[in-house]
Amino acid sequence: NNADMRHKGRAKYQTGEQNGNSKLTNDKIFDIRRDIRSNRIIAKEYNISHTHVGLIKNKKIWKHL
Repeated sequence: NNADMRHKGRAKYQTGEQNGNSKLTNDKIFDIRRDIRSNRIIAKEYNISHTHVGLIKNKKIWKHL
């Protein structure tokens, strides 16, 4: 039943701030995208990986914003 639900697009997924495991808020995502410093420096500030910062800046993740 669960596989059928996902297959037919009936599953609701928590995205962004709504996801309980999220370390970041929508405002922090906007700040990261505007920041011109290196990804490694930004990553240290927000306690996330530099790869994660790159994915945020290239809108591969947090696409809904």
